[in-house]
Amino acid sequence: MLLRVESLDVSIKAVRILRGVELAVEKGQLAGLIGRNGAGKTTLLRTLAGVLEPAVGSIRLDGQELDGVPPHRRARMGIGWMPRTGASSRS
Repeated sequence: MLLRVESLDVSIKAVRILRGVELAVEKGQLAGLIGRNGAGKTTLLRTLAGVLEPAVGSIRLDGQELDGVPPHRRARMGIGWMPRTGASSRS
């Protein structure tokens, strides 16, 4: 298993954003993350990258637990995201 997320809960200040997130991505798979505004997509990506700390749950990359691994080390492991920038595509 390349990436495994189990029972992930993440809060920002007093607001719980993610509850019980489960995700598994095998080597060679492509995965997309879609959802409406405010669904927690960016919160999940920030948590995977180590910018946010989960309250509960675990994240493993190639079997290695990422708890306590700082963002700069996660980036070297290949974890990152590119936030959307620029003008909206809506007319």
